[in-house]
Amino acid sequence: EQAVATELGDAEFVVPIAGLGGDMGSWGASLVARVAALKGAVSLAVVTTPFSVEGSLRRAVAADALRLLRTHAHGVLALSNDPLLRIAPHLPVAKALDAMARIAVQPVRDLLRVLTREDLPLLKSVLRGAEEWQLGIGAGAQEHPELAAVDAAFRSPWITKPPEIARQAILLVAEPEPNERIRKEIVRDVDLRTPRASLAWGAFADPGEILRVVVLLGF
Repeated sequence: EQAVATELGDAEFVVPIAGLGGDMGSWGASLVARVAALKGAVSLAVVTTPFSVEGSLRRAVAADALRLLRTHAHGVLALSNDPLLRIAPHLPVAKALDAMARIAVQPVRDLLRVLTREDLPLLKSVLRGAEEWQLGIGAGAQEHPELAAVDAAFRSPWITKPPEIARQAILLVAEPEPNERIRKEIVRDVDLRTPRASLAWGAFADPGEILRVVVLLGF
């Protein structure tokens, strides 16, 4: 704990990222989240859980680690590896794990593009408002890209509960160029799909990229 506290320094926002099911990630993620909380930092843990074919022991270890992690981190985004088997069933294991790593990191990267120090108390409150967080990512490049991106995000295999019962929602919009009309349309669409949720959102310019929508739903 002392070594981790030294490494964290004066960090105000800490994101433990790990794969659960083994010894290091399952133990390490909770340790970092615990130390972050003791130091007063906001923490959002992003973890992956094992493929079903990896066996019941690894899944049991991951489930225990996830329960412990939720007692330390302000918010936990847990992504199962299994949906990759439906999205890309012929992907080699190594490439599948690389793909999961990119998916797991994307919402963190986008969040850091819009987050300010003044936002941290609000973020902590939002993260604490839900026990379980789920992820949707969508992109749109054709006609009405905003509608396509939101629809793709909500069709994410990592959103397994009805969006209409979500209690919290975080929306992140990456725009090739600033467009207030499109931004308002995206916010309105997400708001309609999550009628019970308190919606926090941010947008940023990402030149050269297609319109991307990241949705974090808290249940």
